[in-house]
Amino acid sequence: MSLILLAMGFGAAACGKRFRLYSITTIVTLVALGVLTGLDAPRLQANLPTPLLGVWERIMIGLFLIWVVVPAIVLLREKALRQAVYLAIARLAARPRAGPSTRSTSTTRTTSVARS
Repeated sequence: MSLILLAMGFGAAACGKRFRLYSITTIVTLVALGVLTGLDAPRLQANLPTPLLGVWERIMIGLFLIWVVVPAIVLLREKALRQAVYLAIARLAARPRAGPSTRSTSTTRTTSVARS
């Protein structure tokens, strides 16, 4: 559990503010559910019924799996945005430019034709 929380902490520090808030909320929820699971531990040891223990654990696993999917989506969106920017820059760089060099060439041709 501590490695999961450590990974979430690093992920929260690496991404933006919204993802950081999402990670902190997930960490707090995981800790709260861990406390609820720990409260049922003595009943589990005494072989008494613990009907909600499995529910808390499944919610914790689900929260972690959702947290893994969210940064993947964030990173894929950033990658797509970066590729779109690079493509736009490449298109702008490949565009032909009209400048003084094309005008002087056409003027020279016109003058030489007029002299002949």
